Amino acid sequence: MNNLNIHKYEDIWKPLIPNIIESVREGKSLELNMNNKDFKAVGKRKNYSFRLEIENNTVKNNIDGSAVARDLARILTSNSNFLQALNKRTVLLRLDKNFTFKMEII
Repeated sequence: MNNLNIHKYEDIWKPLIPNIIESVREGKSLELNMNNKDFKAVGKRKNYSFRLEIENNTVKNNIDGSAVARDLARILTSNSNFLQALNKRTVLLRLDKNFTFKMEII
């Protein structure tokens, strides 16, 4: 694998991090329609959808097959503001096949 393929989805997620953190702080769900062209411009995947569960700075489910989820998890679990907002809660983040991003506190 060349270095150009590592972290390639992070630039898509970075602008959303403040919205995610604010929603977690407020204990509110978040739903956003993502632009599928952004994902397709950097990756050639058949499926971009994922389910990501984070509890106390730990990814609780297997996301090994999803670079899209791994990049989001990497950004969130290394962000001190996110970790502080999470405060021992669990968050579920999903991207569906229609590129709808959903986040909920569970």
